[in-house]
Amino acid sequence: MRISLLAFALVVPLTVAGAERTEINAMAWPALSQDGTTLAFEWLNDIWIAPSGGGDAIRITKDPARDSYPKWMPDGSRVVFSSERSGSMQVYSVKTDGSDIRQHSANTEGSILEDISPDGSHALARGERERSGYKPTRLLKIDLLNAGRELVLFDATAHSASVSPDGMRILFCRGGEQPFRDGYRGSRASRIYLHDQSDGSFRGVIEERWEARSPMWLADGKGFLCISNEGGRFNVVSCNLATGSRKQLTFFKEGSVVTPALSGDGKVMVFRVGRSVYRFNPLDGGEPVEIRIFTDEKLPDRYIRKEKGTGTSSAAFSPDGKSVVFSAAGDLWSMPSGAKDPVRLTETDDFDEREVQLSTDGGTLYFLRDDGIRADVC
Repeated sequence: MRISLLAFALVVPLTVAGAERTEINAMAWPALSQDGTTLAFEWLNDIWIAPSGGGDAIRITKDPARDSYPKWMPDGSRVVFSSERSGSMQVYSVKTDGSDIRQHSANTEGSILEDISPDGSHALARGERERSGYKPTRLLKIDLLNAGRELVLFDATAHSASVSPDGMRILFCRGGEQPFRDGYRGSRASRIYLHDQSDGSFRGVIEERWEARSPMWLADGKGFLCISNEGGRFNVVSCNLATGSRKQLTFFKEGSVVTPALSGDGKVMVFRVGRSVYRFNPLDGGEPVEIRIFTDEKLPDRYIRKEKGTGTSSAAFSPDGKSVVFSAAGDLWSMPSGAKDPVRLTETDDFDEREVQLSTDGGTLYFLRDDGIRADVC
């Protein structure tokens, strides 16, 4: 593949119809209610809810800051989420009609929501807390009923936590490669561990060179679901805690399962593959069904998303030195001399694009496209 530099300005920005019914694509961080009937998710930096089988969505938060990582209270009365509206990510909750927003955390280092306890009394979050190392996140217990200080559960790096139905055990992950690297094998692979709060014990549940992510307890507390790239692409896997046995439940070969969510009764699962959203019953052996969600809310005619980049892995300057092409956040960007903002050249969920080189006349861009299993020169 070769990209003509003359075509760069044609791919940005994203246009959204203002008066028409709009399909919601590429939602982030779906979460299911206890009975699996209702879905909460992030889209356009706000929290929305919709029927889990598809249909019309309702926006329940609307703030200039980002609202994300929604989770349901067990009784379905409120949605708990993390928001940057106070300056750093903090835990909030809101009624399903969008009223009565409450703030539950205040640590200036921020708190990203992970799960809610079965009785709804507290949230489990992660945050960086005065420790050295790469992303030294700790798991935090945050009271949702009374004001109080957070509690650090244990002094070890952890993320992607899930609380058991009895509230006493926690599944969590350590490590993990970049999400696009489907075929990664090695020491940085995400592994799943079990912590029992009754006796303070820890044990490894899945410790392999391939990756296991996003553990979710089954309703009986005897096992859990997760996503694994043992077979190449990430797919849903069922795991038995007593025997250690595993069974693959989905079989996507093009694209990987990401951001899975499971209902409290274990009968409904929702996840993304690429930009599509699927609904799935992990207990009946059926096939995942793609769902479509819409909004008839009046949206701006032009939606421009701004992202902050902190570095680049490769860059190439034009022969006249008046522009630069670079890679950042897995995509390719161009920036003319004197411009305030760069222009995105590619936007792909399933690839990491890097190692940019320009032809001698500056008219063609060559780069490396990595899907996590193989890397091609384009």
